[in-house]
Amino acid sequence: MLLKLVNPRPALLTIQRALCAAGVLVALVLAWQGLKLEQGQPVAAIAARLPVAALSNSGSQPAPVDFVPTLPQVADPDGTIRFATRLSEGLSVTIAQIQSRPVSTSKQAFGRVQYDLRLHGDYADIKSLLAGVLSKFPGLSLERLTLHRSDVSSAVAASDVDATVELVQLLAPAAAH
Repeated sequence: MLLKLVNPRPALLTIQRALCAAGVLVALVLAWQGLKLEQGQPVAAIAARLPVAALSNSGSQPAPVDFVPTLPQVADPDGTIRFATRLSEGLSVTIAQIQSRPVSTSKQAFGRVQYDLRLHGDYADIKSLLAGVLSKFPGLSLERLTLHRSDVSSAVAASDVDATVELVQLLAPAAAH
């Protein structure tokens, strides 16, 4: 005798699937927002920790922030280079080359100074050096970063890398001040 198993409640199965999909969606939103779901925590407590933008579906953008007043009027490439060199001495990073060059602009455009660096050292220390330099100088940003592992066959130097870095510092337009 052949028994045929039939689910008498297909609507219940559909509801279960929908609830499962909703749970996955909530977990993804929480992970995206960097929040940790703790067992037994009420949904209202989780929603209170989410930014309003994540809860609304209005698509409205936050008001733009005028960053021009935070930019320096004049660059100090020598000071930037000195700071990076001093910072690298406390880390296991060797600066093989560092150059700066201004990029000429009109009075209405942002001024720019480009810094080209070639670094060698521990990956984590190169990351710390770049973080320190970027946080110290307003308007300085990472334009390009290329990493190459120094020696893939050596287990000792597994975290040693060669880095080519291009940083750009924006300067306030002369017309802004």
